[in-house]
Amino acid sequence: MRLFHKSKRRGETLTELVITMAILSILTAMVISFSSAVGKQVNYTDDLNTAGAELPTAKNMFRAWIAYFDSPNYTIGTAKDTLTAKTSGENPKVYTLSFSNGTLVAEYPDGSKRSLASETITRFTAESVKSVNNKESGVYRIEISYQFPKSGQAAEPFVFLVATRTEVQQG
Repeated sequence: MRLFHKSKRRGETLTELVITMAILSILTAMVISFSSAVGKQVNYTDDLNTAGAELPTAKNMFRAWIAYFDSPNYTIGTAKDTLTAKTSGENPKVYTLSFSNGTLVAEYPDGSKRSLASETITRFTAESVKSVNNKESGVYRIEISYQFPKSGQAAEPFVFLVATRTEVQQG
């Protein structure tokens, strides 16, 4: 009986081990980068969904507020980040639509306030659009700046116009 026999099986060489480790490390890097890319895409999609829900709601809020005060009893004014509606007379009252601390707030004469807490909106600007002869036209240009909450990236401003009934009748 032979206690020691010569094996016909050959062992792995150092070169084969290095090649195997290199292939495994490349595959691991591909899996990690793919999962990172998928995570970024999921965050971007979540950001788009959030902005897609908030921006039309904010637009409707601006339209409703301007429509509410669109009458001869009120004068609508604009500032950089505030819309105002002022009553005429000796003791004018002022109602505002403004943005602060992540919330868009609209004040109404009945004492109520309507608000929209936002994850995406960072500020807004409102300005009255002048007509050809440089007079107030009854059209307001609203620009909402926003950024994506998960990625923190700023997006292109959301711009829209709101026309008052007065402007439409004259138009």
